[in-house]
Amino acid sequence: MNTNKNHFDTVAQNWDTPERFERAKKISEIIANSIDLSKVNKALEFGAGTGILSILLHPFIKHITLIDTSIEMLKIAQRKIDENKLKNIVTKNINIFNSKINDKYDLIYTLMALHHVKDTNEIINIFYNLLNKNGYLIIVDLFKEDGSFHEEFPNFDGHKGYDLNELSKIVSDAGLKIVKADECFIINKKTLAGLKKFPLFILVAKK
Repeated sequence: MNTNKNHFDTVAQNWDTPERFERAKKISEIIANSIDLSKVNKALEFGAGTGILSILLHPFIKHITLIDTSIEMLKIAQRKIDENKLKNIVTKNINIFNSKINDKYDLIYTLMALHHVKDTNEIINIFYNLLNKNGYLIIVDLFKEDGSFHEEFPNFDGHKGYDLNELSKIVSDAGLKIVKADECFIINKKTLAGLKKFPLFILVAKK
């Protein structure tokens, strides 16, 4: 699987499935129950795609910035923002590794995007530097798996999920305090071996 922006540009039009909406809805509820969103003035979603999760969260957060490297994904997100007249969400087509972001955030969250980033230590340190004091980082992603989640993409070069203890250590070493680290959702996905369950975790950390 080529996980760069070109792949996601290609699949953008078919991204919003009922399964992804169901997953985002459940994750939005867990996030809302994990921290006090009323105290979040500015939030950043990394790898926001078509904005499903942030649109679900927008009533509870004063301002949300969606960033993604896929312009086609963000075009769909922007269309939904415009159609629903959402005044507190903006989209930015940037690569966080080579673009300077001057803002600071009370919350950074990411859903099923981190495993596409090769250098986990670097991205966590970037998140740390973008957070305000007492700000939160929330990561939702795959537990370590055997590679079958992306088996239809032989060129996939990201992570085959994460060992939650190892990821927690990376986050802690960056200077964040772990608040929560638990299983939160199960994706049922067809594989060559049949229907398989892929559990997701939520990791909540505070600066």
